[in-house]
Amino acid sequence: MNTQQLRCFVCVAEYLNFTKAANELYLTVPTVTHHVQSLEEELGTKLFERTSRMVRLTESGKAFYVDAAEILTRMDCLLYTSPSLTRMELSFKHVQKAEESRVTFFRIGCVSRAELPRLAAPLAALRMKYPTICPRIVIDGYFGLKKLLEDGQLDLLLVSREIADQIRGGTFHKVRCHTSYALMSPEHPLAGGNSFSIDQSRTDCLITLHPKFIPFQVSNALQKEILVYLQSNPGIRCEDDQEAITLAQAGYGIAILPGFCLPPDGLPGLTVMPVQAGKEIDYGFVYAKRTPHIKLFEAEYTAHQAP
Repeated sequence: MNTQQLRCFVCVAEYLNFTKAANELYLTVPTVTHHVQSLEEELGTKLFERTSRMVRLTESGKAFYVDAAEILTRMDCLLYTSPSLTRMELSFKHVQKAEESRVTFFRIGCVSRAELPRLAAPLAALRMKYPTICPRIVIDGYFGLKKLLEDGQLDLLLVSREIADQIRGGTFHKVRCHTSYALMSPEHPLAGGNSFSIDQSRTDCLITLHPKFIPFQVSNALQKEILVYLQSNPGIRCEDDQEAITLAQAGYGIAILPGFCLPPDGLPGLTVMPVQAGKEIDYGFVYAKRTPHIKLFEAEYTAHQAP
């Protein structure tokens, strides 16, 4: 059994298509087929059921996929931490050592890429204490992340308290408070103020986020004001906070974003001011089960956040 066999098997298992797997691996279909068949021969069992119309994993294939994916992950981690080693130089001793340690995935969900710089320090502390923890960061809309957490596919989700309260079986941990901010060109007539109010804007285009990003809540006065404003004024609804920031930087209008969407190192080319109707919201993370590594992440994340 070799690395190429494992990579071919895992790729086919993920695509359930030999042609797509071959394209992904920059190999020919016959080469991928050969590696999978030779692996099946070595294991003495069929890993796939194949017909002219479909490919699917056998029960043996499903069980072996978990092990094969973890072996490849551990090998990649060894190569990452030992850059002087090439794949061919990775000795059997290193592989054996990797096999002895079970990799645990730590899956974090967030709706904004602005969170990524804030995750670096806590994840570094996590790596030092739990070297077999392998983090995965999932960026998606609220509804998709909510389902993943409730289905056990996420360990932790960065979110506001109001939204966390809607997640079945979740426990919320507050880290900081956020309000909403208006982002506009420094040349905008309102850019000289200390705060922004929707009723100050006459005909400005408001750049806001799609409800799948931040669901509408009846208790949110700012969301109500925005809805009323957009009934008779132009607006752009964005599916991504970075899209909203880019459009504001380009002068297409005034973007209204929650504080957790703002990068910690600032926004060049924009004036940022709090929105008057934007109430402070508790922000932190929600989890279904407080494991030891979540406890460590909780402490480190809290310690490294600006108020």
